[in-house]
Amino acid sequence: MDKKIKTILFGAGVYGERFINLDKTQREYIVAVDNDTKKHNTDFNGMNIISPNDIEKYQYDEIIITSYWEHSIKKQLIEELNVDPTKIVTISKNLLKDTQEPFKDSATLKLAREMIVQLCGNAFKQDLPLHIDYGTLIGIMRDNDIIEWDDDIDLAIKEKFQEQLELFLINEIKEINKSIDFTLIKHTGNGVVMSYIIKCVSKHYKEFTIDICLKQIKDGYAEQLSSLGQWKNPAHCVEKLDSIIWQNTKIFIPSDHDTYLTYTYGDWKTPIKNLTFTDGYNPDNLIEIPAEDFLNTEFINTILIRGK
Repeated sequence: MDKKIKTILFGAGVYGERFINLDKTQREYIVAVDNDTKKHNTDFNGMNIISPNDIEKYQYDEIIITSYWEHSIKKQLIEELNVDPTKIVTISKNLLKDTQEPFKDSATLKLAREMIVQLCGNAFKQDLPLHIDYGTLIGIMRDNDIIEWDDDIDLAIKEKFQEQLELFLINEIKEINKSIDFTLIKHTGNGVVMSYIIKCVSKHYKEFTIDICLKQIKDGYAEQLSSLGQWKNPAHCVEKLDSIIWQNTKIFIPSDHDTYLTYTYGDWKTPIKNLTFTDGYNPDNLIEIPAEDFLNTEFINTILIRGK
């Protein structure tokens, strides 16, 4: 019998549980690690959850990071805990997010295009600066379409338009395709609205989400609130937007989009599949977030509209 790989899992949350359920390799999970002290000495899928400081007490072959905060955790392991970098494993975010690559389905892709046209087109008509962003921006500017292996639609807006955006989304969802169950979720951290999420579910389409992040302008950068500033973009690209005609509809995009995307991703013109949470981003522009910052942030999701 092949020797099993002794594995420590860093991230005792939904992504960790999902990875364990999907993992078909010969691994022996010996312990789970989490920065959240409230989880320490509790059970996670039959494993004890320990503090990162206790990793040194165990014999292991690898540490697999299953967390949204992958970049900061990897730095923590190497620089603070002296873990051998060759033992640190990061996983494709598509696997952790359990995506079914919805846009490979032609009907779902068509629906996603229609939703971008409606939301961004109507926002443009109302002079609400809601713009396409991140992977959606790459796909439309590079391929003139949504990236087929993506799993969501990325939109963004400056935080000062939050209240106007919320009313806009509530009104727009009522007018979207009636065969879809849309759930609108408001995501807050310590009482500050950070993003909105629209979940799209139907027996006729593959499930996907529309993620609308709010950004604050600070020190010359537009910081994504929900990442606690881990991801940022040049402020001038967001403060003043450009527009394009896509699918016969005028929509907003960041100004100087090539600079914007190069700053964010580096080589954004070369397609890359199976990314981790931080692969594909320009490493020089990822901000380190101390563990205590996100541990001290109380994240709450509030359902504003519930699908049937």
